[in-house]
Amino acid sequence: MKDKTDALVNLILEVAQEQLICNLPQSKVLIYTGENEGNKKTEAYNFKVIGGEKNPDDEEEGEDEQDE
Repeated sequence: MKDKTDALVNLILEVAQEQLICNLPQSKVLIYTGENEGNKKTEAYNFKVIGGEKNPDDEEEGEDEQDE
């Protein structure tokens, strides 16, 4: 099941990038999954954040401005 979930997440992220909804790896993306929802004893929720990396081009521009 985990392999199918990972494959689905990858497809969703690919479409989101094609549609310019997100810009990985700079954009932060929160992935939320729930298992056994509705069953109070066994329900579980997982959260995962991916992305949020700084754009190397932005860092270079900041260095150039400091040099002047």
